[in-house]
Amino acid sequence: MKTSLLVLICLLFTAGASANQGCSALARSELEQLYCTIKATSAGAGLPSLGDFRRNDETVQALLLKQPARRLGLAVPDVSVIQPAPRERKTEPAKRSTGPRQAVETSQPIAEPVDSLHGCQMFKREIRCPTRHYRLVDNMGNHALEAGALGVHNTFELARFTGDFQDKQAVNRYLAESYRHYIEKMLSIGLGGVTMSYTRFHRTFRELGDKNEDFAARSATMFRYLKQDKSSMAIAPRHEEYLPTSIEQCFDLSDTLVICDDRDRNWVFKAGE
Repeated sequence: MKTSLLVLICLLFTAGASANQGCSALARSELEQLYCTIKATSAGAGLPSLGDFRRNDETVQALLLKQPARRLGLAVPDVSVIQPAPRERKTEPAKRSTGPRQAVETSQPIAEPVDSLHGCQMFKREIRCPTRHYRLVDNMGNHALEAGALGVHNTFELARFTGDFQDKQAVNRYLAESYRHYIEKMLSIGLGGVTMSYTRFHRTFRELGDKNEDFAARSATMFRYLKQDKSSMAIAPRHEEYLPTSIEQCFDLSDTLVICDDRDRNWVFKAGE
């Protein structure tokens, strides 16, 4: 269904044009423009803030918009044709990651260095190590998920951070475990191809903390929305074009999972059976 100009104009005038115009002025993409249109109506009451919405991958953004857009008779852009903006290639030599990075400004590991990826090599969609191979995880269709994966009993259940936000070690310990939990939960609902990088995950935690908002509760809410939308929305695999280029971009997340990222895009590799 094509979105008509008349429908958009009617929505703007019947749902508070001034507020929507302010949002639209900040929109950076077609999906964000649609977000602003929906947010200005009662159908957008359950959507996150623009800042929280923006932190998600385009495919996740489309998932979040699908249900309210359908209620308004609006079409969600085809994310399969959205290409990420080109990024400037760094000239400094890469250093191999030994753990999730604390933030965008630093590449220090959050834990003691490990060398379990020693001897491993990157082969596009596969990481080959002397004793184990890891394969790139794509998004999965609902038919391939475990029974109940999209049901009410699959909840996020992340403990709330109760420590001192200025205690870097406490924050890093919490985020290391929380990020592992986040990745495993995204895999459980078949969204391994659209996960946040650790850099973005860390930034979200800090920004919510600065606003005295509950990071664990917000994450649980977002997970619930994703389950609801994925249950009725077909989703394409990812990673067709953009892939990590070196093992230097990767770190161990668990015994079976390796994460690679370029600070914005993220790739999950899982050990083969």
